[in-house]
Amino acid sequence: MREEKEKVRRQKAKGKRQKAPYAQCCVPRAASRVPTEIRNQKSEIRSPFPFCLLPFAFLLLPFFSSSAQEQGLRLDIEFKGARTSAPILARATLAYSGGRLLEGRLELVLRSAGQVIATCRSGELALAPGGGEKAFDLLLPISWSGLRDNELDVYPRFITERGEIRLPRVLRPLPEAWERSCVVAVSRIREVSGEGRNRMDANLGLEQFRPKLPERSRRTLSTTTVGIAPDDLPIQPLAYTAFDLLFLPGKGFAFLRDSQLAAIARWVRAGGSVCIVPSGTLTKGHVQFLNGLGDGGPLFLLDAAGQLVANGKPQVSGKCSAHLLRAGLGRAAVITATPDDKDYDFKASAPWRSILAFLWRIRAAQLDSIRQDGRWRSDLHFNVALGDEDFPIPDEGENRDAAFEARLGALRADGLPAAGLRLMPQEVRRISFAAVLLVLALFVVLIGPVDYFLLGLLRIRKFTWLFLPIVAGLFTYFMVRLSEYYMGMHDRRHAVVFVDVDHKGEPVRQCRFELLFPGRERVLSMPLKSSLLNVVQYGRVSGQAFQRRGPIPQMEGGSGGGDPTLCLEGSLLGQATATHTVRQWSPVLYRTFSLDPPDHAMKIDWDAVTLLDFARAEDRYRVPEKLVGSKARDCAFFLFNRRDYYPLGGNLRAYAFLSQPLFGRGDTVLQAVSSPPQYGLFSIVSQVSPTGAVQCEDMAMIDPTDPTKWLLVVVEAVGDDLFVYRRIYQE
Repeated sequence: MREEKEKVRRQKAKGKRQKAPYAQCCVPRAASRVPTEIRNQKSEIRSPFPFCLLPFAFLLLPFFSSSAQEQGLRLDIEFKGARTSAPILARATLAYSGGRLLEGRLELVLRSAGQVIATCRSGELALAPGGGEKAFDLLLPISWSGLRDNELDVYPRFITERGEIRLPRVLRPLPEAWERSCVVAVSRIREVSGEGRNRMDANLGLEQFRPKLPERSRRTLSTTTVGIAPDDLPIQPLAYTAFDLLFLPGKGFAFLRDSQLAAIARWVRAGGSVCIVPSGTLTKGHVQFLNGLGDGGPLFLLDAAGQLVANGKPQVSGKCSAHLLRAGLGRAAVITATPDDKDYDFKASAPWRSILAFLWRIRAAQLDSIRQDGRWRSDLHFNVALGDEDFPIPDEGENRDAAFEARLGALRADGLPAAGLRLMPQEVRRISFAAVLLVLALFVVLIGPVDYFLLGLLRIRKFTWLFLPIVAGLFTYFMVRLSEYYMGMHDRRHAVVFVDVDHKGEPVRQCRFELLFPGRERVLSMPLKSSLLNVVQYGRVSGQAFQRRGPIPQMEGGSGGGDPTLCLEGSLLGQATATHTVRQWSPVLYRTFSLDPPDHAMKIDWDAVTLLDFARAEDRYRVPEKLVGSKARDCAFFLFNRRDYYPLGGNLRAYAFLSQPLFGRGDTVLQAVSSPPQYGLFSIVSQVSPTGAVQCEDMAMIDPTDPTKWLLVVVEAVGDDLFVYRRIYQE
């Protein structure tokens, strides 16, 4: 039995050996066929799979960006001039011809020489189907110090929930770096918008007082006249920061609403200039507006026919008669008589020169020359690098006038970037070099001798690969905690707030300089309510350079210390939110300009002091007690007249920001922003209308060549912040 089983096993083994050659020949063929069939089956299975995604692809199509022509959307942007060192006012009009409701936001990316300088996003907009337009004003924040080109590229797009709609790029030319551009806004009816050679609104520019220049010399100063329909004038006071002067003739004034008049009045009281030529039928609101610009009683009345009647003698009489009013920090000229002669030469008119000199706030040293000869003096110029002496221009005649003209475009170096560093928190400490060496020595000892001998003693030297990363991680964590202990993780803020008051003691504007020392890197969100925000300085400053548009801090590593680009979202003239990316332990200096009163206001009795208290030294030292009474010990008081500076109480050196010397000068920040030296445009004018810009030229208060003006300054410390109150006293 056993033998039979062995025989059967041998026969089976012999049969397998005989079939092996056949198997070796057949297996490769079978193997070559089977993969092909498998691949065919896989391709048959995969081929219908992309077609299954087609319905989803059609659903995703609206989420991809499309062009404006495909959606029936058109954007028109009308720029209202470009004033140097000021935001640009633009009117955006969206026209929509689509067949469904379109909801979203308009985004404008502002670029200069390929670099993003600002991003603006409007609030929620709803465009009805079937056609229609939606117009609104935009105040574009332009950082003139950071411009690298004389062109502004605007890249607009309309962002919806389904995606974005690309709109055509808009190109706006800007003034050259050497040019000083002024803007005059004229409220005129569209039907009568033509300009004549001798029309009044064609003779509002400051450059008409320029002496005769050589033919090939460069004209630095220029004025652009922008016509705006009365209905399109903004109702927000900040919108008028885009203009140097506002001209309201005839119907352009009569057609204004009460909300527009209120906005203009607030802007004028904060330092603006307005010229009004009332005519036709007016309302009580117009008369209240005109009387509100004066300091005394009612200057104007309405007769039974609704015509304006002047209740007093004009300061300027002749064919051009005008009432010159000082409204707060601003100027207003109400022209009650105009020449009937169509060929009347305004440039040769002495009354017209006096009106323009008042509106443009010509310096006292230039007034006689402009009123008599209609030309400014070119021998009055201040060189910022030579101290307090007048800079003698060596050339005579036309060459001297050309050299003076070339300097009008320069922006003042007010030294605020360097002064901002004086607001750095005093408790910030750096890690000492000895501490760093000690930590490094401990780390080397642990990964060296301790690792070798300790693990060898314990006979676990094979765990060296685990011991080293553990020690490195622990030391990294320790160094982070040590740096946080020295530098801190919380934000530190220090601010200096300038509050300017009018003759009634009411705040008309405020300018806030705030230094932020971030404890960590993040996107900072700042709510803005009727205010303008600018980044004066960001990152780590390694020095300063006077570049073509003013002093710009030089950052180590380029812009690695921070990003100067602001992103504004919301109503750009009302409620808005500004976002700014800040880096850890990199200081940022912001300037916020607003026409609203500050949250904190010190009670100061300004009327208790008169000009008689400034005449003698013994009387001046009684001023602090008259102003604030017993609180005089907690404040500092300073008095300015021309180039003279009188400390009435307290030491200016105790306030690092206010006592910071300027670039190339001995003046302090407080003196320079209050009484600017004769440099650039300030060789002709003493003040400019509000801008809210980085250069802070609009903070000037008094004329250093006018002995009749006195500036009283009160400094109050509130926690870590300083409040600087300023008021003008004039004979």
